[in-house]
Amino acid sequence: MASVYNIDKYNPTQLENFFFDTNVWLYIFFPQGNYELKFQKKYTLFLDKLKKLNKSIFINSLVVSEFSNAYLNKSYQLWVKLPANAAINKKQWRQSQHYTNTLQEVVAIINQLLKVSLKTNDDFNSINLNEVLNEMANKEFNDSYYVLLGVDRNYKIVTHDAYIISDNNHNIDVITANI
Repeated sequence: MASVYNIDKYNPTQLENFFFDTNVWLYIFFPQGNYELKFQKKYTLFLDKLKKLNKSIFINSLVVSEFSNAYLNKSYQLWVKLPANAAINKKQWRQSQHYTNTLQEVVAIINQLLKVSLKTNDDFNSINLNEVLNEMANKEFNDSYYVLLGVDRNYKIVTHDAYIISDNNHNIDVITANI
């Protein structure tokens, strides 16, 4: 039976593999947001614990894409809040030095992500897409996809996403600080 585990109390066992949802990677690698610092710390400590235990943390291209897009969008949102930048739209921002610097940051962070995780393919051709689409009544497409990929690969999902936590109908274990 699937369970939701408190990240502070979870002790990985010998044969477990993990899949971090994009929101967890953002907590770990987007400190500029300075939001919910206690969660940043909890997910970073859990990542460190898994690394020390030499556990496998898988990542796919969909997570990398989501991370990149979210990082750039959040960076723009923070930058445009500054009074001097308030009138600058996203297209203009992409022509700025700030965007160039932010892009360099996100590339460097993605390279860090890839050092602490193992790339895996998305198996789009073998996932039951109808099941993913049916799950969209309760979750976003990517979250539904991650859950089904996790079921197929026997991953433990590490997430902060309330929809994955509260609507856990697929016999997949979830580890979270969102308890």
